[in-house]
Amino acid sequence: MSTRKSQPLHYFIFSYGIVQHLLYLALTQLWIFGISKGAGMSRLKISFHVLQQVVADLGSEFSTKDVSEDYRMRNAHLDLIENLQYHGFIGGALSDHDVPLGIRKIRFHHKRGSIWKKTTNFFEQTADCFD
Repeated sequence: MSTRKSQPLHYFIFSYGIVQHLLYLALTQLWIFGISKGAGMSRLKISFHVLQQVVADLGSEFSTKDVSEDYRMRNAHLDLIENLQYHGFIGGALSDHDVPLGIRKIRFHHKRGSIWKKTTNFFEQTADCFD
């Protein structure tokens, strides 16, 4: 004989409702990170050309905000700078293009975003430009 008490039907409906609500909230908030197909603002809108110029002009180590606060980056993305996730968009674009930019992330969760370092690949690409 089981001592387990069966739960009333409204308990399961209530539990399912909470899970469904949390799932809905999670899916509707994904647009913030540019995952949604129709996202109006995302890291996919970050100009690679401008990103490349800004990174090239920075030192061998820099932070995400060094890139996102650069006047060229801000001027190229006027439609994004008011978004609370703007710096995150830039960080995401840096992550997406780390290999072609010749950079790698060396530190997470710094007060100015992630810390990035130019790799030997970056310096080789830059040297090729002057040949």
